[in-house]
Amino acid sequence: MAETKGGKFEIRVTDIEDPLPDATFGSIGRYVEVAFPDQGDEPVVPQRLTLRFDERQANHIDPWTLTLFRVDLKSRTFTPVESSRVNVENRQVAAWVTQPGTYGLIGLPKHKAIIETLRLFDRFSPQLLEERERGEHGLHDRICGLILCTDPNPWGDDPIGPGNLCTKCLGLDISFDRLPERYLLEHHIKIPKVFQVVEETEEPAVAPSLLAWGWNNWGDLGDGSKVRRNTPVWVAPNLKAKKILGGGLGDWGLWTLALSTDGTVWSWGHNVAGQLGNGGLAASSIPVRVGSLANIVDIAAGTDHGLAVGSDGSVWRWGWPESFVSFTPDTLPVRIVGLSDIVAISAGHRFNLALRNDGRVFAWGDNSLGQLGDGSGVFRANPVQVPMLTAVRSIASGSASSFAIKSNGSVVAWGAGGTLGDGTTVNRLSPVPILGLNNIEQISGSYNGLARTTAGEVWFWGTSFYGESGDGTGGGVHLSPVQVPGLQMITGIAVGGSHNLAFQSNGTVWAWGSGIVGEIGIEPVYIQTTPITVPLPGGRRAALIGAGWRSSFAIIA
Repeated sequence: MAETKGGKFEIRVTDIEDPLPDATFGSIGRYVEVAFPDQGDEPVVPQRLTLRFDERQANHIDPWTLTLFRVDLKSRTFTPVESSRVNVENRQVAAWVTQPGTYGLIGLPKHKAIIETLRLFDRFSPQLLEERERGEHGLHDRICGLILCTDPNPWGDDPIGPGNLCTKCLGLDISFDRLPERYLLEHHIKIPKVFQVVEETEEPAVAPSLLAWGWNNWGDLGDGSKVRRNTPVWVAPNLKAKKILGGGLGDWGLWTLALSTDGTVWSWGHNVAGQLGNGGLAASSIPVRVGSLANIVDIAAGTDHGLAVGSDGSVWRWGWPESFVSFTPDTLPVRIVGLSDIVAISAGHRFNLALRNDGRVFAWGDNSLGQLGDGSGVFRANPVQVPMLTAVRSIASGSASSFAIKSNGSVVAWGAGGTLGDGTTVNRLSPVPILGLNNIEQISGSYNGLARTTAGEVWFWGTSFYGESGDGTGGGVHLSPVQVPGLQMITGIAVGGSHNLAFQSNGTVWAWGSGIVGEIGIEPVYIQTTPITVPLPGGRRAALIGAGWRSSFAIIA
């Protein structure tokens, strides 16, 4: 131990191998043993622990979720160090520690299938523990087989023993009562704030990471202009986004909402209804911050209002009221009373959905076509629970339609007939099952809908006047889901007003539908009836995508 200039002793940090290699899939192999100096009767002085990580080590992890955990080898448990701060640019994580022991860097895996498996483990953990006590493994094997092991013996190895599918798929022992990934998921991937190393004197240059293309008549691309972009251009150079989507309806009032990796929210475009949430009504063609929102984990953009969910489960809204009873917009976010423990939100045309952490759904706003699913068709100014709907793990909304993905991968829908995929044109005031959609992981919608399966297939339903179905036809309505041909290994989808986007695990972006104002990203393309790849500048690859009514976005890793 060496004495510092301040007269205090430094902690001793020793690199060690992963002490519990079967305990977490989110480890990057960076573990240390920390020893404190003998301070006698003096109070313990917190010490800064800074761990660097190799980019190759963390290739499978979302670096923004990296957190320092203290590992108790005896009880085989993990405790997060709440003061953890990640600096992705410099590839290091720092925290104040107050006791010796084993520490490691752990984050959430990027692989969507692994994340979904972890969510299922978390949701069914009581049943899994009861099953383990009975010496059974049926539910455990079903969860693994649902996403990661369609064939329990895919490589021709010896038969896998009972209860060992997780070890085969993940190298993960779920008998741990407290997996660190569960903690990160429970906290809704709360993004740590980036810290600056004391020795640095200048802020490093920020490389742009957001591409946009499309109409831009309201400045909704965020490049500082109102010039239409037929091919992708770099926009918002100082914004590091983790989610982006557009609001508006048709060709009027288009605007964009983005969630930054630091948990703040940004918006740009039209603002006549206060939908930018920055305290004014002036439009902006560059990002402006939405109020003082912080620690936000999800966002949604309606026609002329926005929503945000905090890491504490609170919900905030701004913009035009869902009802025209009040003609005064909220130009800054206000908290919605009566909603708590919310983990996700979605917004349509003057109605909203919210998903609570217990798998129940709440809705409020316009209900003239059954969008709220409460069986009444009556406008609701305050959130009401969608009756008889439980075990929901994801929600989505179209212009006047609502969707819920159940924990078993099935889908129910309600709202405007002809846009639900239930085979009819009947308005549904309560949720009905959508036949033909199984093992669904994501849904996105407007006047049409897209669904993505855990296997990476894409299904379409709704209006296809501009080739939105992607099957080579140029018109008509699909009342039931049809598979979009030629798309495989898809990891994300986004629906615009009359165009659709998808991207593969290798970062390739696909687009189809209307390209009249540049939404497809290839010039000149006016109507594209089958998916076509979007050439990104410099051969870059997308990590996420988003869509507005007449715009498209790609977030570059």
